[in-house]
Amino acid sequence: PPEEVSDGDKLWVVLREELIDGSILHEFGCRCAEEALKLVETPDPRSLAAIEAKRSWLRGEISDDELWKARAKALAAARDAASAAARDSARYSARYAAYTSARPTAWDAARPAAWDAAWYAASAAASAAARNAARARQVSMLREMLRHG
Repeated sequence: PPEEVSDGDKLWVVLREELIDGSILHEFGCRCAEEALKLVETPDPRSLAAIEAKRSWLRGEISDDELWKARAKALAAARDAASAAARDSARYSARYAAYTSARPTAWDAARPAAWDAAWYAASAAASAAARNAARARQVSMLREMLRHG
């Protein structure tokens, strides 16, 4: 039954360049990251820079290597945020649940740098209800993007 398939596995099946144009997937990752970072009081500038780097890469303005370096900085920011959240026992369970379900999906699905930052930021800042609401907005956003190319 569909309810037995994890959200991460569902996304892995759908978010594939064989089904959706790669540029749409990458832009979707950027938008998801921006939405997740809205949940963070003071987003790390490295995460914001990773989103901008991804968009620069999409426009052909930076190389794969430059994008990879921006991604590494964003992951460092994400790890820092996750560590800070872990010290706060009220946030620990949300961070752990989001990390374990989202990290493999982000890597295996679209692999945009922003995607990793989005899940780490969301896991550090969001409650289960906020994550569910964010997921619903993201699905709606992707539908709109697909309708308008």
